[in-house]
Amino acid sequence: DEIGYSIRFEKGNFNSGYCILQDKKIVVVNKFLTIEGRINALIDILPSIEFDCTTLNTDVRQFYEVAIASSSK
Repeated sequence: DEIGYSIRFEKGNFNSGYCILQDKKIVVVNKFLTIEGRINALIDILPSIEFDCTTLNTDVRQFYEVAIASSSK
């Protein structure tokens, strides 16, 4: 929400489990993934979305920094 993207959980043939529609700022995640799979898909998506992280509130920014650090390992 804070970066202007909406997330949808829908049925689809996504090779990676998700699809990013950057022009419309929508992320579509396969609804048949487990909760862990959905979280991992969202963490995989974060580095590919460009935004100014200084606009995030403190708690969200801290989570974002931890997620980015863990996804780069």
